[in-house]
Amino acid sequence: MRKETPLNHMFHTFVILIVFIIAAVSVFNFVIYGGKLPDAMAYQDLRDIGERCDKENVCYEPLQCRSQVCALIVPEKGGRCNEYDLMCVSPYVCDEQMCKERVGANRVCDLGSFQVCSEGLECLDGICRVVNGLF
Repeated sequence: MRKETPLNHMFHTFVILIVFIIAAVSVFNFVIYGGKLPDAMAYQDLRDIGERCDKENVCYEPLQCRSQVCALIVPEKGGRCNEYDLMCVSPYVCDEQMCKERVGANRVCDLGSFQVCSEGLECLDGICRVVNGLF
């Protein structure tokens, strides 16, 4: 049997120590995260604006997964939108590429108001009106 030199012994001790540290960190992470990767590590394949997504937290920030597409959410009334990757925050709707508010009967609906008539109403002379199905 060959005798171990002090240098070999130190090298073996170092390797065993490194393996022990890796094992301890792995067990610690498993216990802390319940066997799941932390969010920062779980989504390595983040999606960009306009790309398809199927789960929450898969788009680069500040994008959000809406209608299975990574979209930038436009927070204000009058902001630009396109129904594809620039979407309006609720309750606003995208109409003529601008985020607008849905309004009821007898409310202003001209271009400068950033308001669009609710379902069943028609914008006539800048006012939302009930049309009774006749156009």
